Amino acid sequence: MRAYYETAEVSQQSLDERGLARTPVSIDRFFKFDQDIQGFELNLQKSLEGMRSAHQFAFGLEYRERETTEFRDGLSTNMNDGTSTNVILGEEFPLRDFPISESTEWGAYIEDVYSRGDWSLIAAVRADRYELSPSSDPIYAEDFPFAELVSITESDISPKLGLIYRINPETDVYLQYAHGFRAPPFEDAN
Repeated sequence: MRAYYETAEVSQQSLDERGLARTPVSIDRFFKFDQDIQGFELNLQKSLEGMRSAHQFAFGLEYRERETTEFRDGLSTNMNDGTSTNVILGEEFPLRDFPISESTEWGAYIEDVYSRGDWSLIAAVRADRYELSPSSDPIYAEDFPFAELVSITESDISPKLGLIYRINPETDVYLQYAHGFRAPPFEDAN
């Protein structure tokens, strides 16, 4: 079993002084992206061997919570008279490009690798669930007052079936069908 907590914070500050422009300006910009992730994984294995065959079972559970925030700010200052504005290239700062978002992901799987001689048959199934819950705040609401926040709940069952033939100790040939699930990124929803 593995439990984890991760935090990522990315910030960028830039100062762009355009002293030779028609109207000399100093543009100060700030960007921040924060993400907190916590979760756990549990993976179990069990082997059963018979006279001429074997089963290798694998079971697993996964859980992950993620909170994501993003923020941009900027100020343009006229270098001749010192006046400032928070509107740069048509964007009024501060702003968020997407709402504060929380997501939860669950996954569970079971797999059996049945081996007999040079042949192995792999059968597996995985269940996934994804939930996204965005929330507005005054900064987001000011820039997107009519935006409808979209919550997402998606679930899927993913089967896998494979066949392996061992030609020799260095060479295997295989045939496999697998179906996968990918949760939509939060920034695509809102």
